[in-house]
Amino acid sequence: PRAYDYLVRFERLDGTPVRTKRVYSPGANLPEALDAATTTCVFAKSELKGETDLRVVVRPMNCWGVMGCKKTVACRF
Repeated sequence: PRAYDYLVRFERLDGTPVRTKRVYSPGANLPEALDAATTTCVFAKSELKGETDLRVVVRPMNCWGVMGCKKTVACRF
């Protein structure tokens, strides 16, 4: 089944969370065939507290909050 929403988290390389957001697909309320192909999540630079080396962790969630496999990428600002 498709994801209902996504948990997007910036964290330090040691795993300490810096900022977390839940993001819904633009067509989450529509049938799957009409949903958008991509979803965007925006963080302001000020939300990241001047951090330079972070990881972004994205996890899909179903409508009951059960999380799927995470995707992680390291970032340097």
